[in-house]
Amino acid sequence: MLREYYRRALKTLGYKTERKFISEAIERIEASWGEKNLFVIEAPTGYGKTTITISLALMTCEEAGKLIVAYPLRTLLEDQYSKLRNVVNDLRLGKRYMHEESSPYLIKPITLTTVDTLSLTMFGLAPEDLNVVVRGWEEDRFVNTSRGHYLFSWSSVMMSDIVLDEVHLVAEESKSLTFLTAMLEHIISHDQRVVFMTATMPTRFKELILDSLRRFRDRVEWMEFRGSAEEDEYIASRLEKKPEIHIRRLGSDAKFDTIRGWLDDALERGFRRVLIVFNTVGEAVSFYRNLEGYENRLLIHSRFTEGDRLRKHEELQRLKSGGDYIIVATQVVEAGLDLSSNALITDLAPMCSTIQRFGRLLRYEGEREGVAYVWYESDLGGDRQIYKVYDRGLCAATLDALREAERGNVSLHVPSGERGYKLLLDRVYQDADLRINYQKIDKMLSVFTNLGDISKAVDLFFEMEGSFVRESALVPVRCPEMKDEVSVEMRVFERLLKEGLVKGQIVENGEKGIHECLPSWLSEGSTTLQGSLTRKIIKHIHNAGVKAFIVEGSYNSEYGLELGVRVDGA
Repeated sequence: MLREYYRRALKTLGYKTERKFISEAIERIEASWGEKNLFVIEAPTGYGKTTITISLALMTCEEAGKLIVAYPLRTLLEDQYSKLRNVVNDLRLGKRYMHEESSPYLIKPITLTTVDTLSLTMFGLAPEDLNVVVRGWEEDRFVNTSRGHYLFSWSSVMMSDIVLDEVHLVAEESKSLTFLTAMLEHIISHDQRVVFMTATMPTRFKELILDSLRRFRDRVEWMEFRGSAEEDEYIASRLEKKPEIHIRRLGSDAKFDTIRGWLDDALERGFRRVLIVFNTVGEAVSFYRNLEGYENRLLIHSRFTEGDRLRKHEELQRLKSGGDYIIVATQVVEAGLDLSSNALITDLAPMCSTIQRFGRLLRYEGEREGVAYVWYESDLGGDRQIYKVYDRGLCAATLDALREAERGNVSLHVPSGERGYKLLLDRVYQDADLRINYQKIDKMLSVFTNLGDISKAVDLFFEMEGSFVRESALVPVRCPEMKDEVSVEMRVFERLLKEGLVKGQIVENGEKGIHECLPSWLSEGSTTLQGSLTRKIIKHIHNAGVKAFIVEGSYNSEYGLELGVRVDGA
């Protein structure tokens, strides 16, 4: 039956032909849906994995099921939501993440959400109830103030089939990989169905996941794309794409001038769809400001309000329909964004991210000629463990691997075969410092199954510093002229505190909120609390009902939030 829904999805989306591997994956899912629990699909960027999600959504609607689709990035969620709206009745479709509550408790038949929101809801800590639950925990360490909603949250997830898209983005750090493994063990134990999809899954990630699930191996269906040019027209067309690839080392003094020179050269050569990707928001904004006078330009990063984020998405669709554009962005463009450039200029990033960025170069059929520049800076060879926001060792290993692509020996558009990128991907990540914390998994599983007392979930929430998935929790902030908040990572917020740039807070008071001064311990926290500061900030946010902290900076709809100090490695 799933195959019929797949055909309907293709027709609705206007696709004329089936993808060979996707068709095979659909058949395997259909054949073993009643016997297996975990279905993993590895397929190249731009291959059409979204049609699997849409097929499952159609099946959910027709057969009175329930489906949760989780994404690592909100930009990816919005892009996919716009496609699903063309297929599914709006009354059955909803979203749930920060500032978007059309599916509270993930209750609608089909809900698109973030991995962060899914993780909270799985633990019975739905965002709708988190503040009141934490207050109850602070009072007596035994939560009886959630009005039983934690059971509702838990069951909302447990009654659903789950799709997790771009799963490699949730497996690149030990913390997120640990949550992923715990979630899988819990879901399989309760005979649910979960579908993972990815374009870049290093063999090391796969081995770690499968080893942790070894007692469930017979309930896992792992489907890895291994197509060749002879067997698959997609691969043949991808191998025809031959962009020039240049790798350059840049000094910080003339970096922007050099990048703008590459941009001008690309435009002069007729490559007029340009994507420029920076690793930090600060650098992306600074470079974008240097492009005054260039037409059809757009800046995309994570520090826009929700309304402006949606307007950016609409503007991007308009630019795509016009044909020429210059997109300056950060990592938010890496996954799921249906965008094709013929000139890519990007900062060095780990191999998974780099392949995703190249997936936005010559993405569409018939596009063959283009140019790409990958730059890295002198501090890549320094003593610090971090290059910008990434692991320095992974970036250095990626740089070595990319030399093969620069020489034309490897295609970054094709995973398999003699010229496929999978061997490079595995080379980069074979020695990555990734570990699954089995002690933490045991704690998570005990929380999942302890229905009588949610306090253990709150204990674990604080122990993991406000996120079951992210290494750094997100903190809501505004500058004085803003009406809505944006989120910054905890490490960024703590730096703002240290620099004295956090000026106050807005706490819940109906819909409006009221301004307050910071508590004295928080304004002095960066020097007096040290290691406990992160947890105390998280507790304070939920106890006091903080909607946002007031920070020094500026905001407008074109540039987003610009903070009063460089805090993100730029």
